Amino acid sequence: MLNCRSAFCVCLLAILNWASLSLAGQGQKSSYTSQGTILIDGSKTPELISDRQALRVWLLSVAEPPDSGPEQTHRMQVKVLGTGLNINDARILLMIVTQFANQRKSIMEQEITDKAMSKQQIRAAREQLFMDTEASIHKELSPQGIHELSKHLLHVKQHMVIGAGPVMHYQNNISK
Repeated sequence: MLNCRSAFCVCLLAILNWASLSLAGQGQKSSYTSQGTILIDGSKTPELISDRQALRVWLLSVAEPPDSGPEQTHRMQVKVLGTGLNINDARILLMIVTQFANQRKSIMEQEITDKAMSKQQIRAAREQLFMDTEASIHKELSPQGIHELSKHLLHVKQHMVIGAGPVMHYQNNISK
C-alpha cells in the first residue's frame, strides 16, 4: 500500500518523466526499450537530466515530514551534510528543506480536504513550491554552496533513470 509520500513521489516522477520526453527525443544518447519507452540513464548520460529534475528528486528524497521523530530529522540532517556544503550553507539548506517539507505537507493536506481544487490547481501549487524552493536555494546559499550543491546533483543524476513513453511503469522498491 502506498502512503501519501510515496504516491506524491510516483506522481511527481511521472510528471518529470513525461516532461523529459521532449528532451530525450533531442539527444542521440537516449535509448529505447522494447515497449518503445525512451530511457535516459544518468549513469551513462547525466548531462541529459536537468539540474531542476535532479533537485526535485533530491528534495523529495531528503525532506522528512514536519511531524517526524528524532530519527527522521537526524536522517535529513545527514543527507544535507552529505552534499559537501560548509556548515553555514548546510544550515541554510536544512532550513530551506524543512520549509519545503512543511509547505509540501500543507499542499497535500489541502489536496485531500479541499475537493474544489482542480488537478491543475494542485499541479500549479506543487510547481510553485518547487520554483520557490529553487529560488530560495539560489538566493540564500553562497556561490561556493551553489557550486557544491551542483556537484552533488551531478552525483544524484548518475543514479537516476528517466523514462517516458506510451506505457510508464513504476515500482515502489522503498517499502520492500
